[in-house]
Amino acid sequence: MKKKFLAILLSILFILPLTGCSVMGLDTRALLSPPKANADQQEIHKLLQGDDTDFNFIYPRNGDYRSAVIMQDFTGDGVQDAVGFYELEEGGIEVQFIIHRKTGWETAAKYKNSAVQVDRVCFGDLNGDGITDVLIGWGNTQSGAASLHAYSYSYNDDRITEYALKNSYNGMTLTDFDDDGVKEIFILQPSTPEQEDAEGTPARAAVFSMQNGELVQVHMAEADNSIVRYPSISFGKVSETKNAVIVDGAKADSSMTTQIFHINENGLFLNSPAGVNTESPSTDFHRVTSSFLSQDINGDGILEIPVISWLPTYPNATDKPDSTAYLVSWSTFDEKKGYQVKMNTLMNLAESYYFEFPSTLNGRITAINDTNSRTVSYFPVEYDDDEAHTARMLSQIFSIRVFTASSWEQRGEPSGYTKLAEQGDYVYGISISTTEKKYENALKKIQDSFQLISG
Repeated sequence: MKKKFLAILLSILFILPLTGCSVMGLDTRALLSPPKANADQQEIHKLLQGDDTDFNFIYPRNGDYRSAVIMQDFTGDGVQDAVGFYELEEGGIEVQFIIHRKTGWETAAKYKNSAVQVDRVCFGDLNGDGITDVLIGWGNTQSGAASLHAYSYSYNDDRITEYALKNSYNGMTLTDFDDDGVKEIFILQPSTPEQEDAEGTPARAAVFSMQNGELVQVHMAEADNSIVRYPSISFGKVSETKNAVIVDGAKADSSMTTQIFHINENGLFLNSPAGVNTESPSTDFHRVTSSFLSQDINGDGILEIPVISWLPTYPNATDKPDSTAYLVSWSTFDEKKGYQVKMNTLMNLAESYYFEFPSTLNGRITAINDTNSRTVSYFPVEYDDDEAHTARMLSQIFSIRVFTASSWEQRGEPSGYTKLAEQGDYVYGISISTTEKKYENALKKIQDSFQLISG
């Protein structure tokens, strides 16, 4: 009975859903591949457990890989190996690297760490040998910082070597600024306050690369001192030819700002837009809410940054505003031209949808979200000719509602809604309340551009 229970436990363990290596927006990837057969699972578990009867797995808290046992080919032979984490009886965590040989599964290396948690696990070729290296962030619950260690397999020596990054981090991702296939490590370190016996340090971003068997700092730039956490750190294209790290950082007041770390044409590592940590540090990318994160919203392979503005009647509306109260302008960044708007959207993050907002309606539409009926109603506004230039709502133009599949059959089409999309047990419908010709093209664009947010 005990063996049968362990088999069931391992089957669940190896198929746990996953979520990003860089903290990132709306797209979830399932990156864990299970072993070929249950016999493999049992053999891996046996190697991990050893003689320990009181055995506790440890699960990474962040990143793309959230399983206690992660399958990945880190030996370069085309066959997946295993990385497993478990708690040590004397305290700390041990990671075990298990290789699939022709004769079966075999433990290649074990490394202990005094950390109380695993922050994240990443994979990438750091030294250019064509073999994927393993990066593990060992976490500390008190400081929120983590230490980063890289583990590299040498085919010639048939061994795994550990490399420690001297700097701790509060945010990290892997980069490849020059597109050569060899990864660098990007980390963020927050500012530390000045104390009686030590000077304070400013927030910094740094890039490390593997050189001659060492992790060496190759770039450093000033970062925003006011950031207290990093909800999203993503590396990718910010134009067709330029790579950058885009960091969405939350401040203590729950507002958010975006920093773009990139290498300019002179080889300088910069933090843009300029003005961070000045007397007036607010930039175009500062936003009053931390709801919206940078991402490739339109699927063109280029990361966009959200620039938000209130819809008319906000922020003076009586109800507490949510994501439906903002116009979100998804923008790309250019070092010389600043930001360029690629697409305007209205979004409902709680209900996981958005649509492209026609420019003809910009500044002329507001929204009211009824969360009880799961309906957002959109109204035109006109402005009073007074000193306050007050915006007043007119008759409703359209509404978008989320139905369960069963309620859609009873109340959807019968009550005048047209299906926009469906996902799982939910149906998304639009009801158009106006017959005015001037809204016809805009309403068609809204329906054609309606998108569900995955993840």
